Amino acid sequence: MMHRLLSARIENDQALVRIRDRTRQVGDAFGLDNLQRTRLITAVSEVARNVVQHAGSGLIEFSFREEDEHAPQAIVATISDGGPGFDVAALPANGQRADGKVMLGISGSRRLVDHFDIVSAPGKGTRVTLEMHRSHAQPVISRNELAPLMEQLARRKTQTPVEELEQQNREMLLTLDELRLRQADLEKADERKDEFLAMLAHELRNPLSAIGTALELLKRKQNASEADVHRLADLVARQTAQLTRLVNDLLDVSRVSRGKIDLALAPVLLTDIIDHALETTHGAISARHHQLDYVAPAEEVWISADNIRFRQILSNLLHNAARYTPERGRITIRVRRDKANVAIDIEDNGIGIEADMLPRVFDLFMQADTGLARQDTGLGIGLTLVQRLLHLHGGNVTVHSAGLGKGSRFTVRVPELQREMSAPVITPAEPTASAAVAEPAAATAQGVRILLIDDNVDAVHTLRQLLEDVGHVVAEAHSGERGLAVAQLFAPNVVVIDIGLPGIDGFQVAQQIRAKQATAASLLVALSGYTSDTMRQRGRDAGFDQYLNKPVDIDALEAMIRALDVGGTDAPAMQPSVA
Repeated sequence: MMHRLLSARIENDQALVRIRDRTRQVGDAFGLDNLQRTRLITAVSEVARNVVQHAGSGLIEFSFREEDEHAPQAIVATISDGGPGFDVAALPANGQRADGKVMLGISGSRRLVDHFDIVSAPGKGTRVTLEMHRSHAQPVISRNELAPLMEQLARRKTQTPVEELEQQNREMLLTLDELRLRQADLEKADERKDEFLAMLAHELRNPLSAIGTALELLKRKQNASEADVHRLADLVARQTAQLTRLVNDLLDVSRVSRGKIDLALAPVLLTDIIDHALETTHGAISARHHQLDYVAPAEEVWISADNIRFRQILSNLLHNAARYTPERGRITIRVRRDKANVAIDIEDNGIGIEADMLPRVFDLFMQADTGLARQDTGLGIGLTLVQRLLHLHGGNVTVHSAGLGKGSRFTVRVPELQREMSAPVITPAEPTASAAVAEPAAATAQGVRILLIDDNVDAVHTLRQLLEDVGHVVAEAHSGERGLAVAQLFAPNVVVIDIGLPGIDGFQVAQQIRAKQATAASLLVALSGYTSDTMRQRGRDAGFDQYLNKPVDIDALEAMIRALDVGGTDAPAMQPSVA
């Protein structure tokens, strides 16, 4: 919604002085910083000068736009005239001349503001709209606060030309100082990016090296014992999980930064999420022999959260506590009420954080120590992801540390649901891995017929063995065409389909399986390395019931299978041949 603030006539060069002053007053009143204010004043001045030169006179109107789902709060300046107009298509889109230099006037103003719009035609005048967005760091201006601000603007006097010139000089000096600071920040950010890329290579090579060595060792052992196989398999599983976590964190922070993550919010019991996060991080905590103290709330606490994403928030903080606390340390989790919020404190007695690092710990790629001797310090994206995911939940995270060697405390705050809840409402999105511990899979899912369609032969064989070990009847095919033929013979209850198949892709396979009477009711599960929202939507359109990321989460797949009601259907005596 737009709120009109003030307007002024543009008639001559003297009017330009008043308009610059009015623009400054509006920027001051509504919290623009020095650089934003200078950019808006310059853009308005350039467009207003065009009005005087080409149209003789015009009008400028300042408005305030409330925040909506598409854009933040903003100052809007609309400059219109009844002059000769021109062909808008002739304006350079990027505000630069052919020789690469920045243009002034209307084209140059486009580069100075957050949003620019122009409407003009020969003989029909011109209207230019300039927007400058208020920073997200600024508190939102409520409607109750608008009236006093508008009254303040109405009372303020305009400056004389001499006062305006002095003000411009002061602003120029302030802006230069700010530009120097921002240049220094950009240089530091560039250094952090280079350090991050080096550390990413290091963090990825470590587990890959361990996996490669384990496989080579297994290959060379002529008479490997069962204990050797189990030990090496455990090593490969741990390192694969580490690789998966690194890649997922990278993808997640990118999606959040681009606004590509949609939360499946539902009322959930906070203790359930904490239990699941503790289960996920148990290995990291026990490996370093830490003592864990969990002070659970005395009564039930409900929040509105995406189960998987909120567990990810807590798991990242717990992993950090375990990683940055020397062996046999202490980690404490406390849940308490904080006004309308619930607060979760995760505290450790680890290495602590220096005072000058505290304001920057949530910055992307920020790491306290970049020495080559450090061990398992991650990529500097986990805390950024925590902060941004909490923002999507309407919450926040803060950090406190008394200094190096004195531990750290991260506090997560999120709004508490006040209404009485009898049971959580679970959205039928992706099954959680923790659901797999409810009961043994074979107790309820024995005899379920599963078809695996994937051209990665090794992956299919290992997944088939895992599923057969818990009592399922499994068939496999290594192409889309062969998968369709096997599906007709096998009549599977569950079909797990890779998207990137040779020949016809997984989407086409799913559509054809869904169209056949014998397999129309089968549970179709996509298994793919393509994880974008667009691909997931294509999966839904093709008829998939679920979409799992590679590498497959066995517990999540088992949870889906257990949820099936196969009604005692007997598995067929024959099994189709492998493609």
